[in-house]
Amino acid sequence: MKETSDRKLSMKYIAVVLCCAGIFAAQSGTSNCLGIFYSSLADHIDSGVGTVSFFVTLKGLASTLVNILIPYIMYRKKIIGKLFLAGGVCEACGLALATAAVKPFSLALCFLLQGIGDGLLTSLILITVLHNWFNKGAATCLALTTCSSGLFGAVFNPVLASFMTAFGWQKALLFLAVCAFVLTLPAAFFVTLTPAEKNDVPYGDEELRKSETESTAAAAGSVRFDSSMVFICTVSVLCAIFLSQGMHISTFGGSLGATVAFSALMTSCAMVGNIVFKLSAGVMYDRFGIRRTNNLIFAISIAGGIILAFYRNCDWILLAGCFLFGVNYGFCNIGFPELAQRVFKKEDYAPRYSIASTTMGLVYQACGTVYGLFYDWTGAYDLTNILCLAAIIICALIVIIYENRKGIS
Repeated sequence: MKETSDRKLSMKYIAVVLCCAGIFAAQSGTSNCLGIFYSSLADHIDSGVGTVSFFVTLKGLASTLVNILIPYIMYRKKIIGKLFLAGGVCEACGLALATAAVKPFSLALCFLLQGIGDGLLTSLILITVLHNWFNKGAATCLALTTCSSGLFGAVFNPVLASFMTAFGWQKALLFLAVCAFVLTLPAAFFVTLTPAEKNDVPYGDEELRKSETESTAAAAGSVRFDSSMVFICTVSVLCAIFLSQGMHISTFGGSLGATVAFSALMTSCAMVGNIVFKLSAGVMYDRFGIRRTNNLIFAISIAGGIILAFYRNCDWILLAGCFLFGVNYGFCNIGFPELAQRVFKKEDYAPRYSIASTTMGLVYQACGTVYGLFYDWTGAYDLTNILCLAAIIICALIVIIYENRKGIS
């Protein structure tokens, strides 16, 4: 009898991770797939890729404004499911309505609606949920959750490319909208902010974590801009600069004269790297600590950045560079939240991390626009790829120096 009860309890924890993974796929996974639609959307509204990239920035701005409010409403009882459901509706409607947009203004409104959905499906809620539900292995669970965006991108980019060839880009985008909405439904009806809301206990050290969960659920303090806040915000800006390169990988392939299929394959390789390195990073952060894991991640990231910035002679090496680019998702989605957990006090974490993640999201979208405009102007991504490599190197140096000075291990 006890074994049956333990199995049911274990399934609850697994279900929480899977539901959170669905939310992350609906939010970030769809964004990873939007790149292959940029040219079609631009042609449909008789404009350039830079204009569509600017609308993506508006999407990020809308997400930012919503994201700022999340720490002050997410602790209300039983509101998480409503936020997830509303976010899924906004995300799906924004994608679906984009197929009918024939003017730049109407397409901009569609992206704004998607931005509101992204803000309601923010990773801040998912990080808080996982750290409340899991005392042990939280980084691994976060890795399993966030790798869903990479899995979604790796699977759906070639699928959507085939859809576009067979049925047109509009039906492919409608299919993406339906998938995004369906993925949010399990979390909307199952996930709670804390296990206490379901009369459960967290996985791991139950009694200790129960008291921590209760205190966390009541905390949403004010934001103090001290040296730790400056450090985290600086890292978030640098992360956004090099991570936004992923938005243009398929267009980067096109700029090199690659076919649509090969460009989609480049994005898929990046998404496979996304999955592999997130899973590896999650296990390594739990097992080996932040400092050693970050050192390895930055070394791999720099290698991938060098390939994308300077190497053009071999398709397989270029695909390898795209794969290595996926390690950046491991740091930004796993390492960055874990680093913030060590830097901030528990009572300050939610509002301060919200500001940092909002900064990252806004700069991410802004860089996506700048890269798109620069491509429209020059027809190449050479300088932007070098900029991203420089951002990786600077970020690595700042993080390593800070970890050494503060004794973060």
